[in-house]
Amino acid sequence: MVMILNKRIKRVIALNKAQYIGLIFLVALSISLYTIFSSLAFNFNKATSDYSRTTNIEDAKFLTLKDLDINYIENTFNVEIEKRHEVDVSYKSSTIRLIELTNKINIPLMIEGNLIKEGEIALNPAFAKANNIKIGDFIELEGFKYKVSGYVSIPDYIYPTKSLSDLMADPTKFGVAIITSKDILKYNNLTYFYSIKGDVEKVKKYIDENYKILMWQDIQDNLRYVLAKKKIEQLPQLSVKIPLLFFTLTFILLFILLRRIIKLEIKEIGTLYALGYTKLEIQKHYLFYPLIISIIGSILATLFTITLQKPLTNYYVFYFNIPVQSDVKYKFILYGLLESIIILSLASYTASQTLLKHSPTTLLRGKISKDRLTFLSGLNLEKLKFNQKFKIRESIRGISKILTLIFGIFTASTLLLVGFAAKGSIDALINKTIKNTLNYKYVYYLNQNINKNSINQEGFKIAYFKDKNSNENIIVYGLEENTKSLKLKKGKEEVKVDKIYITNSLYEKLNKKNNIELINLFNNQELELKIDDVVDVYTGNVIYMPLEDLNKIINEERNSINGIFSQQPLNIDSKLILKYESIDETLKSFDIALEPVKYMLVAMGILSFIIALIVVYIVTSLIIEENKYTISMLKVLGYYENEINSLMLSFILLPSVLGYVLSIPFVKGFLNSILKTSLKDINLAIPIEINPIYSLFGFAIIYTVLLVSKYISKKRIFKISMVDILKLQNE
Repeated sequence: MVMILNKRIKRVIALNKAQYIGLIFLVALSISLYTIFSSLAFNFNKATSDYSRTTNIEDAKFLTLKDLDINYIENTFNVEIEKRHEVDVSYKSSTIRLIELTNKINIPLMIEGNLIKEGEIALNPAFAKANNIKIGDFIELEGFKYKVSGYVSIPDYIYPTKSLSDLMADPTKFGVAIITSKDILKYNNLTYFYSIKGDVEKVKKYIDENYKILMWQDIQDNLRYVLAKKKIEQLPQLSVKIPLLFFTLTFILLFILLRRIIKLEIKEIGTLYALGYTKLEIQKHYLFYPLIISIIGSILATLFTITLQKPLTNYYVFYFNIPVQSDVKYKFILYGLLESIIILSLASYTASQTLLKHSPTTLLRGKISKDRLTFLSGLNLEKLKFNQKFKIRESIRGISKILTLIFGIFTASTLLLVGFAAKGSIDALINKTIKNTLNYKYVYYLNQNINKNSINQEGFKIAYFKDKNSNENIIVYGLEENTKSLKLKKGKEEVKVDKIYITNSLYEKLNKKNNIELINLFNNQELELKIDDVVDVYTGNVIYMPLEDLNKIINEERNSINGIFSQQPLNIDSKLILKYESIDETLKSFDIALEPVKYMLVAMGILSFIIALIVVYIVTSLIIEENKYTISMLKVLGYYENEINSLMLSFILLPSVLGYVLSIPFVKGFLNSILKTSLKDINLAIPIEINPIYSLFGFAIIYTVLLVSKYISKKRIFKISMVDILKLQNE
């Protein structure tokens, strides 16, 4: 008897194929997303673990006024130290930073090709690809010709930005490469840094006292390393949170779908009871539906994953110089399949159990509790027109479908708005931190103090500290009170540098404290600063204060500076320059790096459209199928198809608007929760903003979905004949 009962499955699915295809697609999407992100996380974790072990990445890098006695320091303090030269050279319209090949610390890892010999060069792959440089090619750099031996990953340049303050890498304009020590010493204007591995706290004080530290950077403050590390750490979070939304939606949709199937066959089920079928046999029968959906969905998910895993891996690692395998970990597809079967079977069991708890005689009569809000059923609607009363009553009777519609639109809108919020937030970061704050084009950092009156430019003092409690490294800028180069703002009001101000990113990191205990990184002198206010700058652990006050704190001459702001390039002795930055190059790197975001937004828009269309179509088809009797009666009474379509489906606009509106604060909270975790070790705070224009455009997409769904549903209404009322009447 069970075999006979199960023959119904194929017929039921064929009759409701659009709804089942939609559910299968959602399951496939959920499993595919889960598998892709989980495989990425697994592959990245393995790659970074192997990478760190192989390359022996530094604990810190520093620069001193005098050359170190490396052997003595290594033997005395049991640390490793290696000196490494660097030089920036021009290549066409871009810059390549040549880095000396090392063999103790920051050991380069060849991704493809062979390790360099004299006269050879190895480039980071993103720059090589962006500039169409292939292995075996010859390139000329300022008069010296090199053969490209391969592509390389440099540990402290995993995310290869030109400046430490850059947040975005631009592989079309900047790249890194390794050459031999003999080759790099041929260049003029070389700079060098010391890399150190070991217990740095003990040796740091000794180095400053004997060699005068000019710059010190711990590895956790190197954005070229930390940005890549944090992005990789986000993957396990994403592999849980994103698919969970789709699993939840699928659970609710299947619950309603199976409930409708059973409800429409109440009399048939009563007959089955009379023929000897038990409740358990009928429930087992309905458990085949989630099993079929899950299996077909997992097969489709496997195809999606195989197709998308490699391009998404390549997209994710394009800017990060880490060799990562793009293998699909099929165990995650199995996990997704089991998860889908469990969740959907629970939905099927709950739906069938709710209806099958009634007695056979009740089922044969076809009368069960109706889906309505009982506290609204007594509303007095006598003064309203028929059309208005009809719409209100249909909404009350179909509250579960309205909630499903709200949740479905909410889910689709969330996916859509995450992309828009990411774009809007990055735009706000660029505008508030760079375009509206930095009013200079070039900045020069000097390796020694000069008097501010000796130059015809605006100068500043920069000093390095760490927070005594959190151990966070903090940069303190001493500025002119009426500085023209930095426009520090609090809201819309521009402030003078006559007080002590802190960036928003540092304020958040220090748990919004007003007093900070600092330790000078070079001489370990302790001091306490009272913060007067917070300015709208979202990058950097930075404090701004009057120039003379900073010089007084660090016991230096009141007019001394070690940095210069400028509107044009300056002719400064290269021996005085520690480094320089160009704001135009920074902004260009943002533009290039954000180019893929445009494609992401298009992909999210298409995906959101499909999900919303599936949800709305399933809900509208449920309404039409369950109201064939009413539709047929309205046709008998003389209503046209367009009028019936309006009566039946006009209510979907309000729940859709509600679902969209609810998704806006959810997206902000969702992004805040992710960013709070992912940025806690980065000197960055991103203001979460959704541009109103993006919000309107997003709703336009959702509204288009409603129109398309109503158009499709209208055809289903046309197919319902007036004679259906005779078939559906109770005996």
